[in-house]
Amino acid sequence: MFWLMIISFLLREPAQAGRFYPEQREELFKVVSQLIESTQYIPLGGKPEILFSPHAGYIYSGKVAAQSYREIQGDDYDLVVILAPAHYYPLRGISVGLFDFYRTPLGNVEVEKNLGEKILKLKFVNFIKEAHLPEHSIEVQLPFLQYVLKDFRILPFLVGSINMAEANEFAHSLVELLKGKNYLILVSTDLSHYKSYEIAKKIDSFTIKTIIEGDPQVFLNRFKEKKIELCGFFPTLIALKIRELRGNLKAKKLLYLNSGDTAGGRREVVGYASIVFYREFFNEREKKFLLNLARESIKRAFEGKDIVREKPSDPRLLEKRGVFVTLRKNSQLRGCIGIHKSSDPLYITVQKMARAAAFQDPRFSPLRPEELNSISIEISVYLYPPRKIDDIKNYIPGKHGIIMIKGLHEATFLPEVPLEQNWNKTVTLQYLSLKAGLPKDGWKESCIFYIYETVHFSEKE
Repeated sequence: MFWLMIISFLLREPAQAGRFYPEQREELFKVVSQLIESTQYIPLGGKPEILFSPHAGYIYSGKVAAQSYREIQGDDYDLVVILAPAHYYPLRGISVGLFDFYRTPLGNVEVEKNLGEKILKLKFVNFIKEAHLPEHSIEVQLPFLQYVLKDFRILPFLVGSINMAEANEFAHSLVELLKGKNYLILVSTDLSHYKSYEIAKKIDSFTIKTIIEGDPQVFLNRFKEKKIELCGFFPTLIALKIRELRGNLKAKKLLYLNSGDTAGGRREVVGYASIVFYREFFNEREKKFLLNLARESIKRAFEGKDIVREKPSDPRLLEKRGVFVTLRKNSQLRGCIGIHKSSDPLYITVQKMARAAAFQDPRFSPLRPEELNSISIEISVYLYPPRKIDDIKNYIPGKHGIIMIKGLHEATFLPEVPLEQNWNKTVTLQYLSLKAGLPKDGWKESCIFYIYETVHFSEKE
């Protein structure tokens, strides 16, 4: 006898497909693809931990949302925690979306229910299904996530009215729950609503400034005083508390627009911002140490001395990583040499590459002692060894360095090169082909590609 096992899933169906975004799979993929691929990656020097994205219809806020998602495209987050406001249900407290899956026209997104159920121990956290079913503030984020990430789950929260103590308790509980997880906090919020174009810009600018400053109490006070405006106030309050707990997160505004810039008139607009909190790979002290060490190694070469061998105490500087050192004189390239992988600790590799850039770049004559004070030094440290890609679509100019190999021909561009030259992907690959000694369209056939990411910093900073 055969038994048929029927497994029932709690599926959250799309409620706003066809209104906020296209409901047909092909059209939706095309729209999201065009929005994201039309943005330019903005180097941060670290990995995003908290990301802010608007949630209006794609015609209005899609360009700003795309800038947020461009920053995490191709990253390896296993879990995305979504903090979003409730627009259709009078929610007091927080509702976790304990569905099995959220469905979009691009497919299903699995919910991390085990973690979600654990946070139900907080008295003000529940699963209120009716709050989630019509809500767009989570739903509109999902197609973007599906486009830029692979193999991820979500932990979605609708955040209603809470007090500061509850925000603090929830933030502590969430951070504790997420220990050891590779996660991103995603805050879904728009800014001011239905102000004139110029007034909206003024209010939104102050709201963004307050978020970036990051003080939860100041943020709360200014909201109560109606000096700032955003529909995702409570989700943002929690995010600021998490930022406090995580410590040493830098903040950056990526893009601001309002509906007067994207679609519609300017008499009554809605504001949208892309903001990121991220952890720098190197702190300022470490950057300064490596830059000084690079300069000292060149100076010691003129004096006939060996590089500095004394080990620094910072373990980050003892790691074995690829490094490029670039020298510029009057903003013009004066030498650039690097290594994709190194068997030496970082502080040694930086010194060796600095000397190589100064004296061994075949494109330039060796650096002269009288030039030393007129050059500026830049360092690019690899975050990971180059990894092979099977599809050039996985290369993101500005985010990735690129290595192209075709037979005996090989060339590389650091991530910052296309940004400095204002090249798009096609132009970058054409110049890469020429650099490798190939025709400009040589990249189109029989090439092997590797990508890598670096942290780039310079004395000019």
